[in-house]
Amino acid sequence: MSRQNDRILNLWFVYIMFYICFKHLFLNDTFLYIVMDLLFFIIILKEIVKREAIDDICRRFRIKIRLEWIFFFILISDMFLSTFYAADFFNAIKFFIVYLNFLVIAVWFSYLPGWEAKMYKWMKAGCLFHLVFTYFSVIFTDFSLKITSHFLPEDIQQLTVRWAKEMHCYAGVSGQTGTNAFFFAILIGLLLVEWCSSDKHKISTKILLALAFIGLILTGKKGIFLTVIITVAVIGWMVMNQRFRTWILLITSMCGILTLIGCLFFHDLIFHLFYVSVISRINIMDKMIFAIQEKPLLGHGVNSIVNYTYNGRLGHNIYLQMWVEQGVVGLILLILALSYSVCKTLRKIQRYKVKNSVIRASCFFSLFIQLYVIIQGFFENSFYEYNTILLYFFSLAAEYTAEDMNLSK
Repeated sequence: MSRQNDRILNLWFVYIMFYICFKHLFLNDTFLYIVMDLLFFIIILKEIVKREAIDDICRRFRIKIRLEWIFFFILISDMFLSTFYAADFFNAIKFFIVYLNFLVIAVWFSYLPGWEAKMYKWMKAGCLFHLVFTYFSVIFTDFSLKITSHFLPEDIQQLTVRWAKEMHCYAGVSGQTGTNAFFFAILIGLLLVEWCSSDKHKISTKILLALAFIGLILTGKKGIFLTVIITVAVIGWMVMNQRFRTWILLITSMCGILTLIGCLFFHDLIFHLFYVSVISRINIMDKMIFAIQEKPLLGHGVNSIVNYTYNGRLGHNIYLQMWVEQGVVGLILLILALSYSVCKTLRKIQRYKVKNSVIRASCFFSLFIQLYVIIQGFFENSFYEYNTILLYFFSLAAEYTAEDMNLSK
């Protein structure tokens, strides 16, 4: 790879990191997609100039048309069809265009070699910034809140202050505890990948992993914490030998027993912690079930969920929300796309037993993000968050690129 191409790819992934980690700071994000497409267009032009590179991409594309990409393309095509009977046509069209844009970019990058390490490097840098600021917020709470007051909207800033002062839950620069927790989940995934893809475990990786878990706890997002624990357990089960698997079973069983004991003796505290979030989700779920009963086959159209939840919120369950908006057709396509890709990744890890660190890292990070989206989707909006789905598509693309490079050797 030439030095100029290397600089262009670094610039691209700096921008992707900026979009994923700081998109929430912009009330109007349209210009972010314009800049993204301009940078992508420059990358395409650079590849077209290298005639042999574009010929290689076309040849590999003809040979390897991946079924999971087809599932997602059909799902996004169904999104487009549903825009014609959606509650807000223009918002629905934007939703469709953004998702199609992300998919096209990811498919293109899945046939380009040598960019995975750059993505991991810059994503780690962005998430580490949020980790540092969160610990800064814990120590210097008033000063950090004064900083966020300069760029967060007033209503979000008030929530950030309330969470920090009353609940000791820290939203960082995002102004949302869930968004902040998402960054720590990514960081844990990246650090876990470093652990799994190398025989030498650095002290710095262990320390950062511990700090990332503590940071995740400090956000107060119980659902994301549970999702990360389950995802880490699955990956740990796959890479560890039988002895350590036994320890995982013992530790998991002990945690389960302690949880049951805690429910018996501290039920008032647990009720206080979970009551508001559980009740609100039950109310949203009731409204979504009512909406499904109205139009079960084709749904109400993209982004129509805002008519069935309070304050225009999302459904906190990607499967029910998909059923509401795109009907049972969209739900089946979503399940096929998510399940097929994760099963393929699992088989790939078992089949290759890869030693190369980049290939191993790509496979395990892809698995981490896929499991995160699938599990988190039962009680949050993982598939309907732009930055989450962009990272999801890129993690798939990185896995495919690493596999192709391994097979071509």
